[in-house]
Amino acid sequence: MAKKIWNDGLKGIKTASNPKGGGRVKGRDYSYLNTYPGAQAEHRLSYCRMRAQAKYRNEGWDITWEQYQEIWEGKWHLKGRASDDLCLTRIDWAGPWTMTNVNLVFRLDHLRRQSKERPSKKGRKLGPRKPKV
Repeated sequence: MAKKIWNDGLKGIKTASNPKGGGRVKGRDYSYLNTYPGAQAEHRLSYCRMRAQAKYRNEGWDITWEQYQEIWEGKWHLKGRASDDLCLTRIDWAGPWTMTNVNLVFRLDHLRRQSKERPSKKGRKLGPRKPKV
């Protein structure tokens, strides 16, 4: 029996329509890969990234997905990377990520606190950097 070769460009198989093989196929529905609908998928990804970063830095993480949603409820649109956006931070940085040890603050406030309390990795003194001239 001859080996069946799929002609729709399935991952790993080289075909005329997919000469490199592998990767995703244009026009194919991959919605089954994500079980969370719409914007909730983006929020779940944010939660998973925070949890992974905590694990990478060997910090304790005791916040469930439901608790994370509760923290950000009604404030998802304020989350971001700008200085006036909100971010989730710990109250006591020596402690783990728990519901009682986290709060939402503006990123600018978080960065100011971080520069005062954490030493730089280059061994310089504590505190904010000098302003650029």
